[in-house]
Amino acid sequence: MRFTIKAAAVLLFCVRLHAQTNNQTGSPYSLFGLGRLNEAAPGKTNAMGETGIALPMTTEINNLNPAAYATIPEKSFMFDLGGKGEATTFSNSDGGQDATTFSFSNIAFAFALSNKDGIGATLLPYSDVGYNITGITGDIEGSDGTYTSDVSGTGGLSNFTLNYGRKLGSRFNVGLGVNYLFGKIQEDEFATVGNDLLVVNEKNYYRGFRFVAGAQGKFGKKFTSAMTVKLPASIKGTKDITAYKVVDLIQTNLESSVDVPMESFKLPLEVTVGGYYKFNDSFGITADYKRSFWNSVNMEDHIGRFVDQDFFGFGMEYMRNKSQYYYYDKIRLRAGMNFDNGYLAVNDKRITNYKAVFGIGLPIPGRTASMINLTYGFGQRGAISETLVKENYRTFSFNIVLQDIWFVKKKYD
Repeated sequence: MRFTIKAAAVLLFCVRLHAQTNNQTGSPYSLFGLGRLNEAAPGKTNAMGETGIALPMTTEINNLNPAAYATIPEKSFMFDLGGKGEATTFSNSDGGQDATTFSFSNIAFAFALSNKDGIGATLLPYSDVGYNITGITGDIEGSDGTYTSDVSGTGGLSNFTLNYGRKLGSRFNVGLGVNYLFGKIQEDEFATVGNDLLVVNEKNYYRGFRFVAGAQGKFGKKFTSAMTVKLPASIKGTKDITAYKVVDLIQTNLESSVDVPMESFKLPLEVTVGGYYKFNDSFGITADYKRSFWNSVNMEDHIGRFVDQDFFGFGMEYMRNKSQYYYYDKIRLRAGMNFDNGYLAVNDKRITNYKAVFGIGLPIPGRTASMINLTYGFGQRGAISETLVKENYRTFSFNIVLQDIWFVKKKYD
Protein backbone atom coordinates (compact mmCIF):
# COMPACT_ATOMS: atom_id res chain seq x y z
CA MET A 1 0.00 0.00 0.00
CA ARG A 2 1.31 3.48 0.83
CA PHE A 3 4.77 2.61 2.04
CA THR A 4 5.97 5.91 3.48
CA ILE A 5 2.63 6.68 5.10
CA LYS A 6 2.90 3.44 7.03
CA ALA A 7 5.86 4.96 8.86
CA ALA A 8 4.31 8.41 9.26
CA ALA A 9 1.74 7.95 12.02
CA VAL A 10 1.85 11.65 12.92
CA LEU A 11 1.77 12.82 9.31
CA LEU A 12 -1.01 15.39 9.48
CA PHE A 13 0.47 17.72 12.07
CA CYS A 14 4.07 17.82 10.82
CA VAL A 15 3.53 18.75 7.16
CA ARG A 16 2.93 21.77 4.97
CA LEU A 17 -0.36 21.76 3.05
CA HIS A 18 -0.47 22.93 -0.55
CA ALA A 19 -3.59 24.12 -2.40
CA GLN A 20 -5.20 21.86 -4.98
CA THR A 21 -7.12 23.35 -7.91
CA ASN A 22 -7.35 20.45 -10.36
CA ASN A 23 -8.94 17.85 -8.07
CA GLN A 24 -12.42 17.41 -6.69
CA THR A 25 -11.15 18.06 -3.18
CA GLY A 26 -8.10 19.55 -1.53
CA SER A 27 -8.70 17.91 1.84
CA PRO A 28 -5.85 16.01 3.55
CA TYR A 29 -8.60 13.78 4.98
CA SER A 30 -9.05 12.40 1.46
CA LEU A 31 -5.87 10.45 2.26
CA PHE A 32 -7.92 7.94 4.27
CA GLY A 33 -9.70 4.89 2.88
CA LEU A 34 -11.29 5.46 -0.54
CA GLY A 35 -11.07 9.24 -0.10
CA ARG A 36 -13.47 11.81 1.25
CA LEU A 37 -17.03 10.65 0.67
CA ASN A 38 -19.17 12.82 -1.59
CA GLU A 39 -22.08 14.77 -0.07
CA ALA A 40 -23.68 16.41 -3.14
CA ALA A 41 -26.76 14.89 -4.79
CA PRO A 42 -29.28 15.78 -7.49
CA GLY A 43 -32.23 18.03 -6.80
CA LYS A 44 -33.04 20.25 -3.85
CA THR A 45 -31.71 18.00 -1.07
CA ASN A 46 -28.32 19.77 -1.19
CA ALA A 47 -29.99 22.90 0.20
CA MET A 48 -31.97 20.98 2.83
CA GLY A 49 -29.06 19.71 4.90
CA GLU A 50 -28.55 16.70 2.59
CA THR A 51 -31.78 15.26 3.99
CA GLY A 52 -34.96 14.09 2.33
CA ILE A 53 -35.41 10.32 2.16
CA ALA A 54 -39.12 10.93 2.81
CA LEU A 55 -39.53 13.56 0.07
CA PRO A 56 -41.64 12.66 -2.99
CA MET A 57 -40.40 13.09 -6.57
CA THR A 58 -43.20 15.22 -7.91
CA THR A 59 -40.95 17.93 -9.39
CA GLU A 60 -37.27 17.01 -8.79
CA ILE A 61 -35.11 13.90 -8.67
CA ASN A 62 -34.52 12.51 -5.17
CA ASN A 63 -32.02 9.67 -5.32
CA LEU A 64 -31.70 9.44 -1.52
CA ASN A 65 -34.45 6.79 -1.50
CA PRO A 66 -35.36 4.43 -4.37
CA ALA A 67 -38.93 4.31 -3.06
CA ALA A 68 -39.34 7.97 -4.05
CA TYR A 69 -39.26 6.97 -7.72
CA ALA A 70 -42.75 5.55 -7.30
CA THR A 71 -44.07 9.10 -6.85
CA ILE A 72 -42.97 10.45 -10.26
CA PRO A 73 -46.09 11.89 -11.93
CA GLU A 74 -47.39 9.77 -14.78
CA LYS A 75 -45.83 10.59 -18.20
CA SER A 76 -43.20 12.79 -16.56
CA PHE A 77 -39.51 12.84 -17.48
CA MET A 78 -36.89 14.57 -15.27
CA PHE A 79 -33.27 15.46 -15.96
CA ASP A 80 -30.72 16.94 -13.54
CA LEU A 81 -27.21 18.22 -14.24
CA GLY A 82 -25.06 19.71 -11.48
CA GLY A 83 -21.69 21.10 -10.47
CA LYS A 84 -20.04 22.11 -7.20
CA GLY A 85 -17.22 24.21 -5.82
CA GLU A 86 -15.47 24.39 -2.47
CA ALA A 87 -13.16 26.94 -0.85
CA THR A 88 -11.34 25.62 2.22
CA THR A 89 -8.94 26.99 4.79
CA PHE A 90 -6.78 24.32 6.42
CA SER A 91 -5.27 25.02 9.83
CA ASN A 92 -2.80 23.11 11.96
CA SER A 93 -0.25 23.93 14.63
CA ASP A 94 2.15 25.30 11.98
CA GLY A 95 -0.26 27.74 10.30
CA GLY A 96 -2.86 27.66 7.54
CA GLN A 97 -3.35 27.20 3.80
CA ASP A 98 -6.22 27.86 1.37
CA ALA A 99 -7.52 25.61 -1.40
CA THR A 100 -10.27 26.02 -4.00
CA THR A 101 -11.78 23.23 -6.11
CA PHE A 102 -14.45 22.97 -8.80
CA SER A 103 -15.95 19.77 -10.17
CA PHE A 104 -18.89 17.94 -11.69
CA SER A 105 -21.44 16.82 -9.10
CA ASN A 106 -24.06 14.72 -10.90
CA ILE A 107 -26.01 13.82 -13.99
CA ALA A 108 -29.35 12.07 -13.50
CA PHE A 109 -32.62 11.25 -15.21
CA ALA A 110 -35.87 9.63 -14.11
CA PHE A 111 -39.26 8.91 -15.61
CA ALA A 112 -42.55 7.23 -14.75
CA LEU A 113 -43.27 3.79 -16.16
CA SER A 114 -46.94 4.04 -15.14
CA ASN A 115 -49.01 5.73 -12.46
CA LYS A 116 -47.61 3.16 -9.98
CA ASP A 117 -43.90 2.92 -10.68
CA GLY A 118 -40.88 4.82 -11.92
CA ILE A 119 -37.22 4.32 -12.72
CA GLY A 120 -34.09 6.42 -12.98
CA ALA A 121 -30.30 6.47 -13.20
CA THR A 122 -27.70 8.72 -11.59
CA LEU A 123 -23.95 9.19 -12.07
CA LEU A 124 -22.11 11.13 -9.38
CA PRO A 125 -18.79 10.99 -7.47
CA TYR A 126 -18.74 8.53 -4.59
CA SER A 127 -15.41 9.68 -3.15
CA ASP A 128 -12.85 12.38 -3.91
CA VAL A 129 -9.07 12.25 -3.50
CA GLY A 130 -6.87 15.33 -3.82
CA TYR A 131 -4.06 15.91 -1.33
CA ASN A 132 -0.50 17.20 -1.56
CA ILE A 133 1.52 16.68 1.61
CA THR A 134 5.16 17.72 1.81
CA GLY A 135 7.94 17.65 4.37
CA ILE A 136 7.38 14.18 5.85
CA THR A 137 10.51 13.09 7.66
CA GLY A 138 11.47 9.67 9.00
CA ASP A 139 14.34 7.47 10.07
CA ILE A 140 16.02 5.05 7.71
CA GLU A 141 15.90 1.55 9.15
CA GLY A 142 19.31 0.17 10.09
CA SER A 143 21.12 3.52 10.06
CA ASP A 144 21.23 6.92 11.73
CA GLY A 145 20.13 8.70 8.55
CA THR A 146 16.80 10.34 7.79
CA TYR A 147 14.73 10.83 4.67
CA THR A 148 12.31 13.52 3.49
CA SER A 149 9.21 12.59 1.51
CA ASP A 150 6.47 14.35 -0.46
CA VAL A 151 3.19 12.54 -1.19
CA SER A 152 0.35 13.53 -3.51
CA GLY A 153 -2.91 11.76 -4.34
CA THR A 154 -5.57 12.25 -6.99
CA GLY A 155 -8.67 10.52 -8.30
CA GLY A 156 -11.60 8.91 -6.55
CA LEU A 157 -14.52 6.59 -7.18
CA SER A 158 -17.68 7.20 -9.20
CA ASN A 159 -21.13 5.85 -8.37
CA PHE A 160 -23.56 4.78 -11.10
CA THR A 161 -26.95 4.07 -9.57
CA LEU A 162 -30.08 2.49 -11.03
CA ASN A 163 -33.24 2.94 -8.91
CA TYR A 164 -36.75 1.52 -9.22
CA GLY A 165 -39.76 2.41 -7.07
CA ARG A 166 -43.32 1.07 -6.95
CA LYS A 167 -46.50 1.98 -5.12
CA LEU A 168 -48.12 -0.67 -2.93
CA GLY A 169 -51.43 1.04 -2.39
CA SER A 170 -52.08 4.75 -2.09
CA ARG A 171 -49.95 5.34 1.03
CA PHE A 172 -46.95 3.02 0.80
CA ASN A 173 -44.01 2.93 -1.62
CA VAL A 174 -41.07 0.56 -1.86
CA GLY A 175 -37.93 0.69 -3.94
CA LEU A 176 -34.74 -1.10 -4.86
CA GLY A 177 -31.46 0.31 -6.09
CA VAL A 178 -28.09 -0.99 -7.24
CA ASN A 179 -24.88 1.04 -7.04
CA TYR A 180 -21.88 0.26 -9.22
CA LEU A 181 -18.76 1.83 -7.71
CA PHE A 182 -15.67 2.19 -9.87
CA GLY A 183 -12.63 4.37 -10.25
CA LYS A 184 -8.90 4.96 -9.81
CA ILE A 185 -6.86 6.46 -6.98
CA GLN A 186 -3.29 7.42 -7.80
CA GLU A 187 -0.53 8.21 -5.34
CA ASP A 188 2.90 9.58 -6.18
CA GLU A 189 5.71 9.64 -3.63
CA PHE A 190 9.13 11.28 -3.84
CA ALA A 191 11.60 10.45 -1.08
CA THR A 192 15.04 12.06 -0.86
CA VAL A 193 18.12 11.01 1.11
CA GLY A 194 20.81 13.61 0.59
CA ASN A 195 21.12 13.95 -3.19
CA ASP A 196 19.54 10.56 -3.89
CA LEU A 197 15.90 10.11 -4.93
CA LEU A 198 13.34 7.32 -4.61
CA VAL A 199 10.12 7.54 -6.64
CA VAL A 200 7.08 5.30 -6.16
CA ASN A 201 3.96 5.56 -8.30
CA GLU A 202 0.91 3.52 -7.30
CA LYS A 203 -2.39 3.33 -9.19
CA ASN A 204 -5.26 1.60 -7.38
CA TYR A 205 -8.29 0.46 -9.38
CA TYR A 206 -11.58 -0.34 -7.60
CA ARG A 207 -14.93 -1.80 -8.64
CA GLY A 208 -17.90 -3.37 -6.90
CA PHE A 209 -21.67 -3.43 -6.42
CA ARG A 210 -23.80 -2.30 -3.51
CA PHE A 211 -27.56 -2.79 -3.06
CA VAL A 212 -30.09 -0.44 -1.50
CA ALA A 213 -33.70 -0.91 -0.36
CA GLY A 214 -36.13 1.81 0.66
CA ALA A 215 -39.69 2.46 1.78
CA GLN A 216 -41.99 5.45 2.29
CA GLY A 217 -45.29 5.54 4.16
CA LYS A 218 -47.84 8.36 4.40
CA PHE A 219 -49.71 9.02 7.62
CA GLY A 220 -52.55 11.38 6.94
CA LYS A 221 -52.17 14.21 4.46
CA LYS A 222 -49.20 15.95 6.07
CA PHE A 223 -46.65 13.43 7.36
CA THR A 224 -44.48 10.91 5.48
CA SER A 225 -41.96 8.60 7.14
CA ALA A 226 -39.23 6.70 5.32
CA MET A 227 -36.38 4.25 5.73
CA THR A 228 -33.45 3.12 3.59
CA VAL A 229 -30.97 0.28 4.05
CA LYS A 230 -27.64 0.11 2.22
CA LEU A 231 -26.26 -3.39 2.46
CA PRO A 232 -22.61 -4.13 3.27
CA ALA A 233 -20.35 -4.50 0.24
CA SER A 234 -16.79 -5.47 -0.69
CA ILE A 235 -15.09 -3.25 -3.24
CA LYS A 236 -12.45 -5.28 -5.04
CA GLY A 237 -9.24 -3.72 -6.26
CA THR A 238 -6.00 -4.17 -8.17
CA LYS A 239 -2.94 -1.94 -8.35
CA ASP A 240 -0.12 -1.05 -10.70
CA ILE A 241 3.20 -0.16 -9.05
CA THR A 242 6.26 1.51 -10.55
CA ALA A 243 9.33 2.28 -8.41
CA TYR A 244 12.80 3.51 -9.26
CA LYS A 245 15.73 5.25 -7.60
CA VAL A 246 18.20 7.85 -8.78
CA VAL A 247 21.69 7.58 -7.24
CA ASP A 248 24.57 9.71 -8.54
CA LEU A 249 22.31 10.76 -11.44
CA ILE A 250 21.86 7.12 -12.52
CA GLN A 251 18.30 5.76 -12.60
CA THR A 252 17.68 2.18 -11.54
CA ASN A 253 14.27 0.50 -11.85
CA LEU A 254 13.21 -1.28 -8.67
CA GLU A 255 9.72 -2.59 -9.41
CA SER A 256 7.14 -2.64 -12.18
CA SER A 257 3.98 -4.64 -11.43
CA VAL A 258 0.55 -4.66 -13.08
CA ASP A 259 -2.83 -5.91 -11.82
CA VAL A 260 -1.59 -6.88 -8.39
CA PRO A 261 -4.61 -7.99 -6.29
CA MET A 262 -5.42 -5.88 -3.23
CA GLU A 263 -7.46 -6.63 -0.15
CA SER A 264 -11.09 -5.66 -0.74
CA PHE A 265 -12.30 -2.46 0.87
CA LYS A 266 -15.40 -3.21 2.92
CA LEU A 267 -18.34 -0.83 3.12
CA PRO A 268 -20.66 -1.11 6.13
CA LEU A 269 -24.37 -1.54 6.63
CA GLU A 270 -26.06 1.89 6.60
CA VAL A 271 -29.56 2.46 7.96
CA THR A 272 -31.35 5.79 7.55
CA VAL A 273 -34.73 6.83 8.95
CA GLY A 274 -36.43 10.12 8.19
CA GLY A 275 -39.60 12.11 8.02
CA TYR A 276 -41.23 14.88 5.98
CA TYR A 277 -43.96 17.11 7.41
CA LYS A 278 -45.86 19.33 5.01
CA PHE A 279 -47.60 22.08 6.96
CA ASN A 280 -49.36 23.42 3.86
CA ASP A 281 -48.69 23.98 0.15
CA SER A 282 -46.09 26.60 1.04
CA PHE A 283 -43.93 25.11 3.81
CA GLY A 284 -42.44 21.73 4.69
CA ILE A 285 -39.61 20.32 6.83
CA THR A 286 -37.45 17.19 6.67
CA ALA A 287 -35.29 15.35 9.21
CA ASP A 288 -33.01 12.33 8.72
CA TYR A 289 -30.85 10.17 10.98
CA LYS A 290 -28.28 7.73 9.57
CA ARG A 291 -26.16 5.11 11.31
CA SER A 292 -23.15 3.63 9.47
CA PHE A 293 -21.89 0.45 11.15
CA TRP A 294 -18.16 0.73 10.41
CA ASN A 295 -17.14 -1.20 13.55
CA SER A 296 -18.51 -4.41 12.04
CA VAL A 297 -16.21 -4.33 8.99
CA ASN A 298 -13.02 -4.16 11.10
CA MET A 299 -11.30 -1.76 8.72
CA GLU A 300 -8.21 0.21 9.69
CA ASP A 301 -6.16 2.85 7.92
CA HIS A 302 -2.45 3.49 8.39
CA ILE A 303 -3.24 6.44 10.62
CA GLY A 304 -6.64 5.70 12.15
CA ARG A 305 -9.45 3.21 12.51
CA PHE A 306 -12.99 3.25 11.14
CA VAL A 307 -15.75 3.65 13.74
CA ASP A 308 -19.54 3.72 13.73
CA GLN A 309 -20.85 7.02 12.42
CA ASP A 310 -24.01 8.96 13.27
CA PHE A 311 -25.49 11.59 10.94
CA PHE A 312 -28.22 14.06 11.94
CA GLY A 313 -29.77 16.39 9.37
CA PHE A 314 -32.62 18.88 9.16
CA GLY A 315 -34.06 20.88 6.25
CA MET A 316 -36.92 23.13 5.22
CA GLU A 317 -38.47 24.59 2.09
CA TYR A 318 -40.77 27.57 1.58
CA MET A 319 -42.66 28.72 -1.51
CA ARG A 320 -45.20 31.53 -1.37
CA ASN A 321 -47.80 30.22 -3.84
CA LYS A 322 -46.98 28.16 -6.92
CA SER A 323 -50.43 28.74 -8.47
CA GLN A 324 -50.04 32.52 -8.58
CA TYR A 325 -49.12 34.36 -11.77
CA TYR A 326 -46.18 36.35 -10.44
CA TYR A 327 -42.71 34.82 -10.81
CA TYR A 328 -41.54 35.59 -7.25
CA ASP A 329 -44.47 33.61 -5.85
CA LYS A 330 -42.98 30.43 -7.32
CA ILE A 331 -39.41 30.90 -6.06
CA ARG A 332 -38.44 28.26 -3.50
CA LEU A 333 -36.35 29.18 -0.44
CA ARG A 334 -34.50 26.41 1.37
CA ALA A 335 -32.22 25.95 4.36
CA GLY A 336 -30.77 23.12 6.42
CA MET A 337 -28.01 21.88 8.66
CA ASN A 338 -26.34 18.60 9.54
CA PHE A 339 -23.79 17.09 11.87
CA ASP A 340 -21.90 13.81 11.90
CA ASN A 341 -19.43 12.47 14.42
CA GLY A 342 -17.11 11.03 11.77
CA TYR A 343 -16.28 7.52 10.64
CA LEU A 344 -12.54 7.78 11.31
CA ALA A 345 -10.75 8.05 14.66
CA VAL A 346 -7.10 9.16 14.83
CA ASN A 347 -5.53 8.42 18.21
CA ASP A 348 -9.09 7.91 19.48
CA LYS A 349 -10.08 11.45 18.38
CA ARG A 350 -12.93 11.50 15.87
CA ILE A 351 -13.00 13.68 12.76
CA THR A 352 -16.36 15.40 13.20
CA ASN A 353 -18.15 17.57 10.67
CA TYR A 354 -20.96 20.12 10.80
CA LYS A 355 -22.50 22.18 8.02
CA ALA A 356 -25.21 24.81 7.44
CA VAL A 357 -26.71 25.42 4.00
CA PHE A 358 -29.01 27.89 2.27
CA GLY A 359 -30.52 27.63 -1.17
CA ILE A 360 -32.92 29.04 -3.70
CA GLY A 361 -34.90 27.41 -6.50
CA LEU A 362 -35.50 29.66 -9.50
CA PRO A 363 -38.23 28.39 -11.84
CA ILE A 364 -37.46 28.30 -15.53
CA PRO A 365 -40.37 30.05 -17.30
CA GLY A 366 -42.72 27.62 -19.00
CA ARG A 367 -45.52 25.21 -18.25
CA THR A 368 -43.35 22.53 -16.59
CA ALA A 369 -41.61 22.49 -13.19
CA SER A 370 -38.10 23.02 -14.58
CA MET A 371 -35.81 24.90 -12.20
CA ILE A 372 -32.32 26.18 -11.44
CA ASN A 373 -31.18 25.33 -7.91
CA LEU A 374 -28.41 27.31 -6.20
CA THR A 375 -26.96 26.30 -2.82
CA TYR A 376 -24.41 27.91 -0.52
CA GLY A 377 -23.05 26.26 2.62
CA PHE A 378 -20.34 26.58 5.23
CA GLY A 379 -18.97 24.27 7.87
CA GLN A 380 -16.04 22.82 9.76
CA ARG A 381 -14.35 19.44 9.67
CA GLY A 382 -11.75 18.10 12.10
CA ALA A 383 -9.90 20.13 14.73
CA ILE A 384 -6.43 21.45 15.47
CA SER A 385 -4.52 18.92 17.55
CA GLU A 386 -1.27 16.99 17.50
CA THR A 387 -2.61 14.65 14.82
CA LEU A 388 -5.49 16.51 13.12
CA VAL A 389 -6.10 19.41 10.77
CA LYS A 390 -9.10 21.75 11.01
CA GLU A 391 -10.94 22.60 7.81
CA ASN A 392 -13.20 25.65 7.58
CA TYR A 393 -14.98 25.35 4.25
CA ARG A 394 -17.52 27.10 2.06
CA THR A 395 -19.42 25.21 -0.63
CA PHE A 396 -21.44 26.22 -3.66
CA SER A 397 -23.52 23.96 -5.89
CA PHE A 398 -25.88 24.44 -8.79
CA ASN A 399 -28.33 22.08 -10.47
CA ILE A 400 -30.28 22.53 -13.67
CA VAL A 401 -33.51 20.57 -13.27
CA LEU A 402 -35.56 19.95 -16.41
CA GLN A 403 -38.99 18.36 -16.43
CA ASP A 404 -41.11 17.41 -19.42
CA ILE A 405 -44.41 15.69 -20.06
CA TRP A 406 -44.36 12.81 -22.52
CA PHE A 407 -47.11 11.51 -24.81
CA VAL A 408 -49.35 14.59 -24.55
CA LYS A 409 -51.11 15.72 -27.70
CA LYS A 410 -51.06 19.42 -28.41
CA LYS A 411 -54.39 20.98 -29.30
CA TYR A 412 -54.71 23.88 -31.73
CA ASP A 413 -57.75 26.04 -32.33
